[in-house]
Amino acid sequence: ARNQLESLGYQVLLAPDGFTGIKIFKENRNNIDLILLDMIMPEMSGKDTLKLLKKENKDIKVVIISGYSREIISGKNSDMDVLGFIQKPFKLSEISTILSEIFN
Repeated sequence: ARNQLESLGYQVLLAPDGFTGIKIFKENRNNIDLILLDMIMPEMSGKDTLKLLKKENKDIKVVIISGYSREIISGKNSDMDVLGFIQKPFKLSEISTILSEIFN
């Protein structure tokens, strides 16, 4: 995903887990326009990470990435405030389309 995003011209900050993601967000909040958040991560779930990120900035733009289907994610997590969903594995054209819709 990092290579795909960088090939589209985006700067990418990576976090191996939710705790690190929140730390990176706090340190770079003025330079982050969008968070791509996996639902299954070590240490903390994507949903719990999202809740903490939204406490830091309720307006942060988030797109969920998951190997689970959209239906499973939306059913269990209908209360999540996100802009979109990308199912893994995804193609460059899929992520490009979603990001274009968000930023244009």
